[in-house]
Amino acid sequence: MKSKRSGSSKKGANNSLLFRLNFDFGNGRSAKIHVKEGDNLYRLAHNFAVTYKLGNQMINKVWNLLQHTAKVLYSIFVTSNLSL
Repeated sequence: MKSKRSGSSKKGANNSLLFRLNFDFGNGRSAKIHVKEGDNLYRLAHNFAVTYKLGNQMINKVWNLLQHTAKVLYSIFVTSNLSL
């Protein structure tokens, strides 16, 4: 299953991929969220939860996971003087 990219801030923009999260739902079901520069993390989480029928309580859990991952990766890049 492919997730919808409706959390993107600029439709059709070629923004750089920042990271990808893989989700395994079990029973052979899996999905990915691709996070690109400029994406709205809450909208990505909301659309992901709706698309995969995860329920409203999962929106904040997915959103928190996206925020945490973004912060950790940003911290690694800053402390390592790396560039995207």
